[in-house]
Amino acid sequence: MFEIRQEPPPYSILHWRPEGPQVIYPREEEGKEKLPQYGCHVHIEGYLPRKMEFSSPGVQARDRSWRRLYFVLHGTMLRVYRQDLSSHQPLRTYTMQGAESGLAADYLKRRHVVRVRAEGEQFLLQTKDDRHVVDWIEALQAATNVAMDLETRPMPKFITLPRRRRRRRHNPDGTAASPTTEREAADLAEAQRRSLADQNGSVAATTAGASGRRSRDEVNAAFNLMISEVGGRLARVWLHTDLTVFLLSFTQDQENMMSTRQASVI
Repeated sequence: MFEIRQEPPPYSILHWRPEGPQVIYPREEEGKEKLPQYGCHVHIEGYLPRKMEFSSPGVQARDRSWRRLYFVLHGTMLRVYRQDLSSHQPLRTYTMQGAESGLAADYLKRRHVVRVRAEGEQFLLQTKDDRHVVDWIEALQAATNVAMDLETRPMPKFITLPRRRRRRRHNPDGTAASPTTEREAADLAEAQRRSLADQNGSVAATTAGASGRRSRDEVNAAFNLMISEVGGRLARVWLHTDLTVFLLSFTQDQENMMSTRQASVI
């Protein structure tokens, strides 16, 4: 048993082998391994119509027409050629580090259009069909994802569907309305809606008030008619009662007069 100490035990306490200290010899295949061949799996190329949008951030390109060029995306590099000839120098070379790409859903003049933003430039690429546009977007985004350093590399984005975008309103002359104009139009529509609601409320209140007054007038007229009918009945009852009393009193007076005359005759 060894005692527990503050310092580690010395190596002299290890048991030595009879043949001496153990020697580590390298393996026979040490340094002779065949490394796997490198192959770039991010590669796509072909003729694509291109339209420049911005030559630098915030600066529109002078020539914004569509031109058919040959694009080669290999690894993290995008090269633009005038023709498919390897002897020709590329017209432009872009690094995909920090680049952005996706479906240009707001561009409605052509279909299957991809928007690319690289090295401060922004341009559109038109593909053939749905499958072709997905292939190019996946290749561009894959090249962007592997171009960054591991320490600064963000999570990969494999989203090929466009985001929901609100369609911009257009003026009567066909021009697109500005956000300020849209906001003012929305405020005006809301004000008109509230004004119409207030008018409807006031009209309903006026109608309700008129109907209420009409109903109260009808009730008052009916009550007065009832009172007049009851009053007439009471008046007739009172008249009949007075007439009966008068007749009774007149009859009594006649009887008294007759009895008085008879007494005087006797």
